Amino acid sequence: MDKKLRIAILLPGHLRTWRYCRTNFLENVYDPQHSVDVFVDTYYNDFRTDMYAKHEKHFAKHLSALEIIELFTGINVISCHIEQENNADAGDEQKRKILQILRNLEEQENEYDLVVRSRFDILVQEKIDYSSIYRETEEEPNLIHLGKGSVNGINDMFAVCRSKVFSIYGNRFNLVNTVDPHRSLFQIERKYGVKYKHSIPTAAVRIGADGKYRIEKSDMLPEVLEKF
Repeated sequence: MDKKLRIAILLPGHLRTWRYCRTNFLENVYDPQHSVDVFVDTYYNDFRTDMYAKHEKHFAKHLSALEIIELFTGINVISCHIEQENNADAGDEQKRKILQILRNLEEQENEYDLVVRSRFDILVQEKIDYSSIYRETEEEPNLIHLGKGSVNGINDMFAVCRSKVFSIYGNRFNLVNTVDPHRSLFQIERKYGVKYKHSIPTAAVRIGADGKYRIEKSDMLPEVLEKF
């Protein structure tokens, strides 16, 4: 029988389409059969207020801390950091948020078997088999399971790996000479010997000019997408 794993799930960034993606998160990412701790690091604005191209500014709402906390009812959130949006460069802000939530993780005294990096605005095709991933990483400790549905040849939206390897993945912007989230993954692969397996089909959920949700950057099966 597989052991009960200690799993940390990190959710940094704007809430964006979390209301739409939350059910999928509960069904396919958040597995109560294991001991799961969730770390949230977000903003009071659900969408970026400076993103004209993605129509986000037109639908951005300022939420109270209570409203945000209520969005995670039934989820074991042990760390929740909320701050005002600063409208910094998107790449720099992504780097800062990831490093910030990594520090929150490292401040915990808990020993996690696996660490998951996800986002508020993605769907995962099927329930993640954490026990299978754990067994696989016993044989290959440097293995990182990534999402499928790539940008520039690699997916930086979803990852599952051992804690030790996540310290490289999460801290990669400080370890290599780039703030590009995709290029940095290639660089730590070469420099630190991590290995990638694109094993988890994902899709990003955006908001259109008409205010309706739309799915993009997807590697999920058409018959699965039809359910959304």
